[in-house]
Amino acid sequence: SIYTKEVKNLGKDSKVSLKFELRDLDIENTGTIKYLKKLDENLYKIGIEFFHNEKIEEVISEYVVRRQFEIIKELRI
Repeated sequence: SIYTKEVKNLGKDSKVSLKFELRDLDIENTGTIKYLKKLDENLYKIGIEFFHNEKIEEVISEYVVRRQFEIIKELRI
C-alpha cells in the first residue's frame, strides 16, 4: 500500500502507474487499486495489486534482503 494526500478521481479497480526510486534505481510498474481508505482529512491509504514483472520483483527482493541484513547488523551494535 501507499499513503497519499490526494486521490483525485481514483477508486477501487482504477488502473494506476507508480514510479519510485529504490537505491538509485528507477522502478515503474502498473497495477489496480484494491482498496482506498481515508485515514483523516489529509491522508489516504491505497492498496495496489501490481501486474507481475519478474525484473521488478527481483530488484525489490534483493533490496529487502539487503535492508534486512543492514537492520540486523545495526541491532547487534
